[in-house]
Amino acid sequence: MFHCDYTQTSQPLASVTPADTTARRSGPNGGPLLIWGDPPENSNVLERAADAARKAGITASNPLRLLSFAQSAVARGVDGEFNADLHFAMAEMKSVVTTPGPGLDAWKPSNMSTSIHYCALGQEDQQTFIWETFELCCIQLSQNQVLEQPLVTLDFVFVLHQVLYEVSKSIRSARSTDPKRAQNIRKLATCLEQVWNNIYLSRDLVQCFSSVRRHFGVLSQAWTGMCIAHNCFPAWGTSNTYWLFFFLWMKQSRMADSSVYLTAMHAMDSIGIDASITLSGQALSKHHTEIMSQAIEIYGKNALLERFQEMLNDHSTLLPHVRLSLILKHVNRYAGGPLLVSELASSGILPLYLQATRRQQADGQWELDDARAFAAFTLNALVQAGFDEIQLPRITGELVEEEHLMRDFLLPALRMGLENLLWTSENSMDPDDGLPELGLVHLVASAAELYKDCTVNSSGHGVMNALRAEVSPYWHRFNAVILALPSRGYKIGYRKKELAKLWRRLGAALQLDPRRAPRQVEGPQIGSTTQAFCAWPLCPYHDQEPPHALKACAGCSDARYCSKQCQMSDWKLNDHKARCRRLKK
Repeated sequence: MFHCDYTQTSQPLASVTPADTTARRSGPNGGPLLIWGDPPENSNVLERAADAARKAGITASNPLRLLSFAQSAVARGVDGEFNADLHFAMAEMKSVVTTPGPGLDAWKPSNMSTSIHYCALGQEDQQTFIWETFELCCIQLSQNQVLEQPLVTLDFVFVLHQVLYEVSKSIRSARSTDPKRAQNIRKLATCLEQVWNNIYLSRDLVQCFSSVRRHFGVLSQAWTGMCIAHNCFPAWGTSNTYWLFFFLWMKQSRMADSSVYLTAMHAMDSIGIDASITLSGQALSKHHTEIMSQAIEIYGKNALLERFQEMLNDHSTLLPHVRLSLILKHVNRYAGGPLLVSELASSGILPLYLQATRRQQADGQWELDDARAFAAFTLNALVQAGFDEIQLPRITGELVEEEHLMRDFLLPALRMGLENLLWTSENSMDPDDGLPELGLVHLVASAAELYKDCTVNSSGHGVMNALRAEVSPYWHRFNAVILALPSRGYKIGYRKKELAKLWRRLGAALQLDPRRAPRQVEGPQIGSTTQAFCAWPLCPYHDQEPPHALKACAGCSDARYCSKQCQMSDWKLNDHKARCRRLKK
């Protein structure tokens, strides 16, 4: 019986630094280049070994005996020599853990079902088979120079991938009080960590063959999902396990799907010095900075910036919105930190980021968290780019004129932010949340003040035209909502005061008088029976006809809304509450 050492060592790997910080070295598991296929003499030996095993009744129809044969073959094996019994055993094992034949289709989740041979085992024998097979695969894949025999290695990877799902089912079905459950959860995390550490040390060999990377990628996706489900990532999440996924992401082809590696990296980079500690806020930001410092040392700034550009430049029409959201999150997480942020404007990443955000908006997936992340990323990219007091407003003005920063990004972000403030309590507000959209309003107001006296055909004329066309129609409405926001506590009151001051600055530069426009809280007044717009002033359908029918307020039947959320927000602001009661009387 094989046993995987899943206990934590007294001297774990460093939390950030990978074991080898040189990108070109292959580490102690280097060895010769992989050779696909076996020489004829090995094929003959394998055929004889398979015939002998089948005559002895060692087949997939007897899973436990087959497992024992595989364990014995590993124990008898000699490093560097062809192990025919092991090759046969692992090829046959694939017929136990899955019903379809080997091939790419067998890796699809829809095809992951165990064979009749496995199902015929009793419950206790099933548990024995899956856990001993799991340990056998992990131990073998943790051996030095395992990639020198790629064919049998891929069989181990395939079997381990399939068995993982039965392992996860076993953990889920166990009682929470069962001590074996906690033990098995640790085993799930740390046995695979030993595999990932070994593969990282052999990463140059992995890089040579796309099929090896692909199969390890599929395995890592399954493992990451299960660790997330069972909350069992190993301690020191940014050890070689993390750096393997970082390496595989860096070495991917330009348009390859990186979701597997990004998900794993984002899950592990928030783990602290202990597996039970989850970093957040400033501690997480500091950790990301440490990671990027090490990544720059390994790969260099230019290589990292080019990789971010490749991700953002993916214009595939088949790009799922979940993958696009993950890409933007990854760029925010790593490129937006202090070590690379000064390069975002000059490297062309900022315009690509804006284009990717447009695609996210077009998919209808731009929510408050996305808007806040966009505002923080754009603000940092502009402020940290090294522009002086004149250049910064000019660059901001270019974004207003050419990228329609206000119309397409900042006004929608402000709308969601104001609506969120209606429902945010003082205690629930994150003290680290400085509302980055306020910083962008400051930059836009500075640009408007710089160009407010410009003449026709001057450099700032287009900027002011864009602001007048895209901000002026909405300025009074936003101003009215800002002033009407309830001031609940110091943090909310302070943010309201700051936003009101910045918004007045922008209005003054556009020569807008807050006293001259009526407060448009109830929306366009075109009659209760023909009103085509939502009455909530910050709704996108306050000025354009919504794609679905509006519903009238049950209290007064005068105001109409496109959603329950808009009605609740309008009531929360108190304006419709007073008007609705008056009309009802």
